[in-house]
Amino acid sequence: MLLAPCVETALAQVEAYAQQQSLQLLGYYHCESRFDAREPHPAGKRIADRISDRQPEAFMICLDNPKLAAFSREGSNELPFELLLREAGPKGSWKKVPAGSAAGSLGIAAAGGGSSGSGSSWEGLRARFLNAHARGLHHELADFDEHLDDISRDYLNAGLLGSSSQLLLK
Repeated sequence: MLLAPCVETALAQVEAYAQQQSLQLLGYYHCESRFDAREPHPAGKRIADRISDRQPEAFMICLDNPKLAAFSREGSNELPFELLLREAGPKGSWKKVPAGSAAGSLGIAAAGGGSSGSGSSWEGLRARFLNAHARGLHHELADFDEHLDDISRDYLNAGLLGSSSQLLLK
């Protein structure tokens, strides 16, 4: 499966960085450009498929635009994103995981959550997301396209959340 050259380059650089840091690329964050999209775009699924081909336990986190709008306008406490997992098999489709369900059994945890009582899976992730949003960190987040436009923008977002041990790790 071929991806756009920019995406291939980004994946290669992220994989090289992860290997240098003794980390694994376990997931992919996706945001649809269409406000009312109910499913990730096929290109987004292909990126997640590529990661899943190398790491069978990979996941995709998709931003839910209507939930994000409610979160921003009304201060909703509902997470504005969804966790998707790939079904078994080489052509497995990506299925949404209901909040609070199987995520914890997958080993997806918000590091540092154990001592603060925020726990793992969605509850720990929710607490970290709300904290990062309250601190305005979403305004500093950069992606690979922004890095290509301005190389001073760090698409790895190093230091944005602190050390790599504070990110979602398995």
